[in-house]
Amino acid sequence: MKKFVFIIVIFLVAISAGIYIVVHVGRVGPKTLVVPDDYATIGWAVGNATAGDTVYVKSGTYNESVNIDKPLSLIGEDMSSTIIVGGHAGLHGGGHHTISVRADNVTVSGFTIRSYDFDTPAWYFNGIYIGANNCNVTGNIIENCDDGVVSSDSVSSVIISKNIIRDNAHGMGILFIYAAPHDITITDNNITSTTYGIGIHGGYSCVISGNNVINNGGGIGIHCSDSTITGNNVTSNTGTGINIDGSNNTISGNYVADNKVGVTFSGSMVNGNVLYNNSFDNDQNVQITSTNYTEVWDNGTVGNYWSNYNGTDSNGDGIGDTPYIIDENNQDIYPLMNPVDVTTIPEFSSWIILLLVITATLLTIICKQRLTKKQPV
Repeated sequence: MKKFVFIIVIFLVAISAGIYIVVHVGRVGPKTLVVPDDYATIGWAVGNATAGDTVYVKSGTYNESVNIDKPLSLIGEDMSSTIIVGGHAGLHGGGHHTISVRADNVTVSGFTIRSYDFDTPAWYFNGIYIGANNCNVTGNIIENCDDGVVSSDSVSSVIISKNIIRDNAHGMGILFIYAAPHDITITDNNITSTTYGIGIHGGYSCVISGNNVINNGGGIGIHCSDSTITGNNVTSNTGTGINIDGSNNTISGNYVADNKVGVTFSGSMVNGNVLYNNSFDNDQNVQITSTNYTEVWDNGTVGNYWSNYNGTDSNGDGIGDTPYIIDENNQDIYPLMNPVDVTTIPEFSSWIILLLVITATLLTIICKQRLTKKQPV
């Protein structure tokens, strides 16, 4: 009987140990798959990855198109020397993509992304297609493609930042179109030599900030509501710098110069947009296509700089004495006498923040010590 009980106890201990190994030891966390060390191609590595993994790609040229269908990070060793070329001689572009993101929570960073050099730009691949939410495209060079970054899905919480997008002579730099994209952040990108820099169609609650949109066919265009365009340098575009077809948007702190038209309002959604602290110095500063549009051209104290404003500033406060007249329904009551330089927006560096934190901490300690000394024994 004792022998039987001993065997049962050993059996139960073995089962418990097995369960522990499966649950704890067997639990595998996110891993890093290295191309070409572990897998010869990026697509092969992505296919063998699981949710949360990182596919790390060493410098080199990879002639393939990549489909990402699970949450992961695709990271290049160096954005100048880790190159993905989409397409090949037997497969024309026409809606194809060098990288397609089809899963939520994906990051793509550190690559040069190009299309195969077809005989005609109409066959070029797009750079990156975004078809999911909570995705981040940052720190890439996207060049010689059709559209640089494009989406026609109803995506949200997408960040496009710190990319160089250039020489997409047949397509746009960044384009979200048709499917009500929202909470899209496009920030700190350099976009040059495209048919149009940035376009968001049918969206809301989007932010376009800190971008250099230079030498394109057009600058920034939105068909949006409740969105923000701020701190952008929109210059030397052959068409309109900023085009608005939307309502309740805020356009502030932008430098808009040397474009054919500075800002244009057109379309059926135009209403209640607020513009202030912008600089307009263009062949034509404002184009309003309907007499029914009435926009707000100041924030209550500050308007915009207009290169063709001829007013005076008798008290030297930097605000013109008379309004800048746009049309019978639109006027800037507080026109600025000097241009706004978007590069001079103050920003605290990390060492200043650290110094302030240390100072505040020391003051708190000193005050506590004094209060302790004053308390009766």
